[in-house]
Amino acid sequence: MSLEGFWKIYDEELGFIDQVLSARGTPIPRRPWEAGFFFLEHLIQEISGMEKEEVVTHPMFRDWIGHARDWYIDKYGKSLVEEASDDAVAMLTLFDTPFELRFPLTVSWPARRKGLTALHFPRKVLRREDSLTFLASPPNLDRLSPRERATLRGRVSRVVGLARALLVDTMFADVGREDGAALAGGIRISLEKGVRDVCSSGSDRRSDAMWEFNFAAEKALKAFLSQKSRPVPRTHDVPSLVGQAVKRGLVPPPRSWVGRFPSGADAVRYRYGELEVPSIGSVMSLYAVALRLSAHCSQALKRTISVIDPGAVIYMRSPWDRSSDGVRQNERTGDNGG
Repeated sequence: MSLEGFWKIYDEELGFIDQVLSARGTPIPRRPWEAGFFFLEHLIQEISGMEKEEVVTHPMFRDWIGHARDWYIDKYGKSLVEEASDDAVAMLTLFDTPFELRFPLTVSWPARRKGLTALHFPRKVLRREDSLTFLASPPNLDRLSPRERATLRGRVSRVVGLARALLVDTMFADVGREDGAALAGGIRISLEKGVRDVCSSGSDRRSDAMWEFNFAAEKALKAFLSQKSRPVPRTHDVPSLVGQAVKRGLVPPPRSWVGRFPSGADAVRYRYGELEVPSIGSVMSLYAVALRLSAHCSQALKRTISVIDPGAVIYMRSPWDRSSDGVRQNERTGDNGG
């Protein structure tokens, strides 16, 4: 096949890939990256003389990303593709009040070698980051003692680490092209919608948040089950889904997590406002276990591409140069947090 023929096929597949990423709720600035990985994992069967894991460090992969970026600019415009923020949203309580967290899911900085950018896919908070800066509208932190600040910093880091690991594990999971991809990508959407319901609205939205957090865990379990068998069970009952997933190989999550989820019928009743509005404590308790269970399931998903290990960094020629002398490699760095 000629190079021109390859790019023509690639452009056609990008149209389909973009539909999948849109269904997942992937922010437009991150789609060129995810499109390149999706193309490699799901649409490339074999590359002569090379394993799939090796492709990410090969010059051709940089070309795929660059070409995808051009395709996205042509479709959405440069301003949307280059929009700086693809921040994720999470929350925790402080002074018995929910506070929203906003933090990037990919982190980049200039590499030691001039002209290169180091792109991290972190699974936790990196040493060069201060987790307290992730509080979207922080209270007066000066009122906290050094010990209280350290405790809060640790709490924020744990929540951010779970959310980041969830993204990496679902992004590189072999979940198929349609239903499985929508399930995996929808986990983050439901978690973040629930967070916005709690942090940005009045008490009338807490019931919606209970449904969304239950729905996130449901999607995570169904994404795991979709790799094991078809069809995926049609139920909103998380405890039932946990039992089925454990039978299919999922490491059993703590019973204390599972016991906090409502029944499937009650989850639906929360969705339609047919139950008493839950307290902040009840909502935050469900959020905590939904995030943990979702991350637990996502980590168990099968992946055909395992190159993005903790500490892995992809070095790219800046800005998105596709000349033949660019350096592409995966290395462990001093942060060891990727």
